[in-house]
Amino acid sequence: MRTEIDSYKSRQDTQINFFCSARTLSVSNDASLAIFRIVQEALRNIAKYSEASNVDISINIIKDTFILQIKDDGIGFDVESARKPPGLRLKSMMERARLIGGKLDIESQEFQGTTIELNVANKRLA
Repeated sequence: MRTEIDSYKSRQDTQINFFCSARTLSVSNDASLAIFRIVQEALRNIAKYSEASNVDISINIIKDTFILQIKDDGIGFDVESARKPPGLRLKSMMERARLIGGKLDIESQEFQGTTIELNVANKRLA
């Protein structure tokens, strides 16, 4: 994930802050790939659509729950419209979350940025 973030920084004029509160994470290969792809797709969407200058990515473990949050200060979008066909990018992120037993929430407001949050019970990640 750090490599993807560094690669993004080298291509985009966007500040990315990455924070992980967990010292170690025990995550299966399938869960690891799903989480990586969600971050990758979120960064692609930010680069293509958001006009963000700052992105915060955080990973936290709170009460046996893995929480990934990606937040930008971009122009935002209508989430409901984006979920309708052909909104494959959001659907693929939501499907990846579902496959690892997680829930993906997307909140966005015009000119107030977007927040994507993945919540997964730790026991589902192993």
